[in-house]
Amino acid sequence: MKFMKFCALSAIALMASFAFADANNLCILFSTEGPDQYADGTTVVDGEWYALVWKAPGAEFGGLTSKLEAVSTDNEVVLAAPLAEGGKCPLVLWQVDSANKKTTGSYTVVMLDTRGADGKPAGKGADGKPLVVYAANTTDATVASGNAFASATEKSVSTSAVASSGTEGMEQPVIESIEIVGERVKITVTGMVPGLTYTVKSGTEPDSLTEMGVTVPQKDDEATETVKGRVFVPAADAAFFSIKGE
Repeated sequence: MKFMKFCALSAIALMASFAFADANNLCILFSTEGPDQYADGTTVVDGEWYALVWKAPGAEFGGLTSKLEAVSTDNEVVLAAPLAEGGKCPLVLWQVDSANKKTTGSYTVVMLDTRGADGKPAGKGADGKPLVVYAANTTDATVASGNAFASATEKSVSTSAVASSGTEGMEQPVIESIEIVGERVKITVTGMVPGLTYTVKSGTEPDSLTEMGVTVPQKDDEATETVKGRVFVPAADAAFFSIKGE
């Protein structure tokens, strides 16, 4: 009975939205069945952001900047909201105002990765956008611009993410400690975020550092919220050290 009442109330709310909306607005119903996953294979956390992106005719999604701006001039971010709940995007109604609706091209939905070093999604800035975007996972949900109403329900979100360009707003890794362990140096780094991969370089001269492969760090255990990376470097090559997210 409660479930039926919820469905009825939802239907009434959606009908009310249509009743008060401009008839020329583009209305998109969108949801995912989940579980939606980030590129690192973990399930999307509650409060993560999804965005609606316009693509010019024949154009592909070209990625986003860290400040939620389209990299390609053939793309435009139209809407974004922290929608994730229970490992998926619940049924939502997005309306594109008739004054801003495109007459060509199509719209697609992408799931953002805004997680910080604490594993939590980014908050909302004064402009209504997430404070930072580290990556975007594409979906196959595409809606033609000419539609007045469309439904775009997807079973899942691609785990192939497009890393954001730029570094504005991104957390930077910090060297917490350096410890000599036998013939190697153990370097502990904090401030690493799950949505980035990291390039580690070390060497005896600052102008000739050797690159090392580093996997995306994970939390040590469920009791801590801080992601720490531990890198072991031969002592002879640890005079200079750098780590950069990308």
